[in-house]
Amino acid sequence: MAQSNLRQQFLRAILSCAKFGEAKHQYKMGTEGGGSGYMPKTPWIFSDNHKQGLKDLSSQFAKFMQESYPNIKLLMHVKARHWNEFFKIKAVTCSTRTLGTYQSLVNKLELCVEHHFNLKRSLGWSKGLVVPNSIKTPTGELLRVQQMTPRDFEKILKYAQREGTWSRAPIAIELSKRFGLRVEECADICAKNVYLHKKGEWGFGSIDIYGKGKRHRDIDVLSQDDREFLERVTNGLKPDDKIVGIEKDSINWQLWSIMKDLKIKHKYPHTATHSIRKLYSQNLFRFLIEEKKFTEKEAMEKTNNQLGHSDERDEDLLAVYVKDVKRRREREKKKRQQDK
Repeated sequence: MAQSNLRQQFLRAILSCAKFGEAKHQYKMGTEGGGSGYMPKTPWIFSDNHKQGLKDLSSQFAKFMQESYPNIKLLMHVKARHWNEFFKIKAVTCSTRTLGTYQSLVNKLELCVEHHFNLKRSLGWSKGLVVPNSIKTPTGELLRVQQMTPRDFEKILKYAQREGTWSRAPIAIELSKRFGLRVEECADICAKNVYLHKKGEWGFGSIDIYGKGKRHRDIDVLSQDDREFLERVTNGLKPDDKIVGIEKDSINWQLWSIMKDLKIKHKYPHTATHSIRKLYSQNLFRFLIEEKKFTEKEAMEKTNNQLGHSDERDEDLLAVYVKDVKRRREREKKKRQQDK
């Protein structure tokens, strides 16, 4: 194993296992998966999003090791107990769900390192890993589940656009509410991503986005009002000009500051732009059901598609975004209990 710091060793192992040009499905159905449709334990990484997650966690862990165990220079000398100490620190600030994600990433990192450095014996990280209970969410509750109310959104927008202020953040706030953009998508969207010369599904145009995991999606403009908003914010811009023009951290900071000034931040303690994205989800779902007469299944599929969720997203996860879905599921659960 080459002499370099732990972060660089992790990075080489991760990059050597990247197979972005190959289909994960082929591995599931091919010889590695035995044609079963299931993916066996493998070091291969099939998406840039997964690669980035591995890089981020390994970098954090390498920093922890440098500070706590500076004498350990090789990954083959890292033990499960080191990961357990790292996880105890993370349990203070991370949710149960995040710790579970980290556990999965550690399992993959172990396979990547063993493969890249051709280790004959297992590192034993996954076998010896003990994931502690989250102090932040001890009962496993989800964070960032609050959906912003229309009234609070209007308060925020009015305050952000008040006389005597100048900021590009209100544009991002409206992009999230009107089109369900994530904060990083608000920061990245350019004039060339807006297609008002195309009808889109509803006749008002569309926008295209490369979002989380670099997944592409087309978002249909819902109304004439939304179309006119896009005309205003792109007027005079060149194709490569960014519509908002400030970074995602600035957008988040300004939104959090406004919410604190309005004394409503306590209602959304773990979320800001994400709660507005959930408001879009609710509005879209109702639009599809009430105006376009979609079935609930069709409306859920379309809403997931417009949000940029992966195909694996199901009704349970959409219920986190759309209150109507959550209420329906609660009614069905109550009815089943009464029938018993």
